[in-house]
Amino acid sequence: MSQLLIIGDKNPEIGKETKYTISLVNFGGLSNNINVFNPISEIPQWQILVLEHGKWRKTSENTKQGESVSYTFKQSSLSREGIKLVVTKGNDKGELIIKTKRAGQPKILKVDLLDVNYNKVTKPLHYFDTLIAKAQCTDMEGEKLHFTLWEDDALKEGHNKINEINKINPIPISATVKRGKAEARFNMAFYTQASMIANMQLAKGDKSEGKNHEYYVTADYYGKLEASNNINIANPDFSNPIQKAFDLKYPDKTPQKPKVNKRPTPPPPAPKKDTYKTPITPKAKTKAPDPKGKIISVEFVDFLGKPYQNMKFGTQVKAKIISKDMKGKTIKLKIWEDDISDQLVYENNYVLGGDESYATLNLTNEIRKKGDDFKEGSEQEYFLEIEYAGQSVDSEVINVNDSAPKIKVETRVSTSGVKAKKADQKKEEKVCECEARVRAFMRMLRVGEGTGELIKSSVYNKETKKMEEAYISHNFQRGYSTAFGGNKITDFSSHPQKMYGDSSAAGAYQVMRYTWWWMNGEELDDNNKKTGKYVAEHDYIKKYKILDYSPESQDKVCLAIMKAQRPNLIKKVINNNIENSIQSEACFIWASLPEMDDKSHYKFKGKRQPATKLKICIEHYNKFLQEELQGISNLHLKKGFLKEFGYDCCGESVKTSEIISKCKCQKPHYNIAKPELWITQKPSECWAASVEILKNYGVIGGSRANCIIIANQDGKNLSSVNANSGIDYIDSQLKIGKPVVVGLDDNLRQTSYNAHKATDHFFVIVGSGCENGKRYYTFFDVGSKTRDAGTSSNNKMFINENLLIEGKSNGGRHNYTITEVRKNN
Repeated sequence: MSQLLIIGDKNPEIGKETKYTISLVNFGGLSNNINVFNPISEIPQWQILVLEHGKWRKTSENTKQGESVSYTFKQSSLSREGIKLVVTKGNDKGELIIKTKRAGQPKILKVDLLDVNYNKVTKPLHYFDTLIAKAQCTDMEGEKLHFTLWEDDALKEGHNKINEINKINPIPISATVKRGKAEARFNMAFYTQASMIANMQLAKGDKSEGKNHEYYVTADYYGKLEASNNINIANPDFSNPIQKAFDLKYPDKTPQKPKVNKRPTPPPPAPKKDTYKTPITPKAKTKAPDPKGKIISVEFVDFLGKPYQNMKFGTQVKAKIISKDMKGKTIKLKIWEDDISDQLVYENNYVLGGDESYATLNLTNEIRKKGDDFKEGSEQEYFLEIEYAGQSVDSEVINVNDSAPKIKVETRVSTSGVKAKKADQKKEEKVCECEARVRAFMRMLRVGEGTGELIKSSVYNKETKKMEEAYISHNFQRGYSTAFGGNKITDFSSHPQKMYGDSSAAGAYQVMRYTWWWMNGEELDDNNKKTGKYVAEHDYIKKYKILDYSPESQDKVCLAIMKAQRPNLIKKVINNNIENSIQSEACFIWASLPEMDDKSHYKFKGKRQPATKLKICIEHYNKFLQEELQGISNLHLKKGFLKEFGYDCCGESVKTSEIISKCKCQKPHYNIAKPELWITQKPSECWAASVEILKNYGVIGGSRANCIIIANQDGKNLSSVNANSGIDYIDSQLKIGKPVVVGLDDNLRQTSYNAHKATDHFFVIVGSGCENGKRYYTFFDVGSKTRDAGTSSNNKMFINENLLIEGKSNGGRHNYTITEVRKNN
């Protein structure tokens, strides 16, 4: 047996094709003939093995054969314990240990568009399927890619400017590269306008889109686009023109079904005679209880369980079923047209979830057609029947007609319902304007988050022949069950607390799981991971009695986040200061809201992210406010919700966190602490970290030019100067909700790197209070390593009789004295 020598780069570059050949090593030396080894020629077999847990494992997908082969190593190979290239030819064998190296520059190798099971798409998919875009990258670990879905009207595959108007997702889906891969999911059911966009423009030379729409995905890395393969999705609007023309020209040639022997026609189905019935409407006369008392009642209701008064075909209906001791039992639900013959138009089986259960039905056009036999005009009447173990229940008769205003599934209270209610109450109840403003603001921010009743899209302008930005109707209630990337929430007992690709954002307000944890009182480390400690001070879920993640609870979570993170926000909205509420408050919570016109406060790779234009935000707010003032609301908040959060109508109650009380110190107490805005410093960068915290609050300040010196150092002694000026300034800023950067002495050290030699450290003042009449300031210490230490309520600086303001770090290792106050701009 001889040894084969593998010739090729043992340190190949990631993403670069590398060629390997073989030569024969005899005991007499290296053979010059690399093609002839044995009298009987055999084909060399190549394999790659990877080292895992101390053992070599074969990788079946990398098997090749031939005298010379090429391999392209991926990003994941960099983290392998070991890689070995093995070649065999007959009884001869050779090995080469491979150690890959990073590519010279970041690169997207390829993008694959796959089905939901990560398989190649070999046949047309449908508009209810999910697509997965998977990018292979080199030297891009931790970087973000932005995925966009396009409908293809170009002649060749790949991205083309022709398709610029065919963008399906207006906001790209971001994904982080991990182990050389990044992926994004596209739930086509979520993109309700995709089919319409696909049919707007034709490929050059085409007369129609045909039976399939072609789609591809691009992965964007700083403007460099890499396109995926194309896949087909069946065109729901396609009809075969050849078959249609043939049928019109030769109607007698249409294939006929073979005749079959006629059998006696069974009698049409009819409602059971021995069943529970209730005369809800004037026309219903029969009344009979359920003999077994198991089925109590059935009625058609909306999303909130309120009875419907009028419905239209094309909407969803919920049947509210009240029963007794029937959890887990199967029932048959039927819909009948209420006329002479009681025609059956729908039936299905459902499993009851408890004493109160809901079954969802679609009022389709097929149902309408089945009930059209007697041509009673545009209006039809239906009732619902429930059968269980021989028993059934008839619901009230409701009207379903073509002219009724369509009731959107997502709408909480229909316009017609609100008007009827107002008429009945004779306008005795007034809408609270303060609550209307807050609700309108919440609806406005949801539009930016992609979970509102409007969503940003593109509409074709026939006059300009261009696609233009527009906001189209969107399923509002679906937002409550929508997670990042179009994923669906099915369990509303709590926040899902799971990652959907690159994000854990979930629900109507796209709340991250770490925010949910923190709002539940969990202590988090610098990486937003749980430490296992409970901090009652920020258990807002318990404080505001938020029991689950239902729609009403999600609305309350939004308010709780506003109050916890931006204490002045709700009051500003109540005062109708909307522009300032957006640009100085809410933009620091939701990145989709603008800090400057159409730019977010948050940055990506040093550049501000795009945000909804301020003008658009104001337009949406005003539109929603007019509806709210008329009592038309899609939210689930109950009347009086502001009082639950410590606000009186058109004003703030004394229970708010900004001004707590006046006591022995004869001064107001303030608390504007927002622990989620705290950061820890890098080595020797305490001032920079403190200024960054101010920016997180939306405040600019901390410069040396605006400074009040309040303490000097002489050796081991400190003395106060201008202390009252510094104290007055801090109080004035806390009063308007602004934190203040202060410099301080640390253990009587003397420094040479600060302008004021008594200053060794910087942190941020975020509140004030008193203990037994002695005033103190609370602070965020950027020198602490964890958020809970840096933002602890025990971080206090007391004002002494000599006007030196002194305290200790969390844990007591550092003795602090405030030496200077840096003013805000």
